[in-house]
Amino acid sequence: MLNQLEYRRIDTREGLASLGSQWAELDAQQVQPLLPLSHLWHLAWWDSFGANFKLALGAVLSNDKLVAIAPLYSTNVRERGLCLATTELASNGYSPFSDILLAPNLTTSRVDEVLELLVVNNPCDVMRLRKLPADGIVAKRASQVDGLDLTIGVETSLKTPIISFAGDWQGYLKQLSSSTRKTLRRRLKFLDSRDELEVQQYKVQSSTDPVLDDVVAVSSRSWKVETKTDLANDQAGREFVWRLIDDLGLKNDVVVWVLHSNGQPVAFELLLHYGGIVYPIRADYDQAFASLSPGSVLMAHVLKNMFETGVAHTYDCCGDNYAYLRSLTKQTRQYIDVELFSPGLRPAMAYAMKYQLAPMVRTLSRQTRNVARLVAPAKTWF
Repeated sequence: MLNQLEYRRIDTREGLASLGSQWAELDAQQVQPLLPLSHLWHLAWWDSFGANFKLALGAVLSNDKLVAIAPLYSTNVRERGLCLATTELASNGYSPFSDILLAPNLTTSRVDEVLELLVVNNPCDVMRLRKLPADGIVAKRASQVDGLDLTIGVETSLKTPIISFAGDWQGYLKQLSSSTRKTLRRRLKFLDSRDELEVQQYKVQSSTDPVLDDVVAVSSRSWKVETKTDLANDQAGREFVWRLIDDLGLKNDVVVWVLHSNGQPVAFELLLHYGGIVYPIRADYDQAFASLSPGSVLMAHVLKNMFETGVAHTYDCCGDNYAYLRSLTKQTRQYIDVELFSPGLRPAMAYAMKYQLAPMVRTLSRQTRNVARLVAPAKTWF
């Protein structure tokens, strides 16, 4: 039986690290453990990305047992001319999603208590819970918090394709459209027919593995160089991924697939395995070989291998609902952002500008463009 809930605020890196065993125990209770909610993920995330934030992790206990973990941080942001004090779930572009880790035996009313404790113990202008699974209990309860003087804003976020490895490869192909099925078969046939192309699989146990030099080299020749998000430029991101490799590698949970052309690496997929789910945390290809569609060829090979070996039950695409991913599966997972605005003029203005004024402006702009197209004079050619 759960007694009264106790809230503890963890605001030091040492405090975060000390939760390891209790966090792992709570993680192990989940029907499906998830890598982005694990202790090793958040410790690596904080060490890599937390320099500009204040740690504000919320640990909720009952009978001295951890029953909920909210990996929060606090910061100040300037948006639409307003300076806002925010408390946010730790996530960024490397995070497929985020959530509050809960004990499975928490009732709905207990989840509401957890959310209330988070709000009461983290006074700010707005609490942001981003990339919440839309069908999860946290998203549902946070979207309709009762008994608290808050204004709630909800926006749709990512919709991520999910590939299930249930069944076999041929059965999977039959579920796809005729054009996608032909495309996958054509890519695999292309790979088999080209003597200069070779795919190699590497079980990586540490961030010192030489194959990671090839990974960085390919990334540094990808389109991501233009945005400085390739692994050579993105030092914090590289450190984060390397930390995860060091933590998971000794369990044989890190696999790198590399496509070579005449011995030169031209594409890679870096996969993290956790709880039967595969997370392609990074995948890049060399732009100079774009005519070969190296990323797509390699992904087709990797998916076929996953079906044949049965090493996982799910492939979480870790990205938005891009057309090339959408063609590979009918299953998607929707995420939402929930924002809890506190009482006061500044939060009220922030809510009004984002959820009332901005949609109105977008609607008017769209209507204006439509009218302009209707009244535009027809082109004449003479």
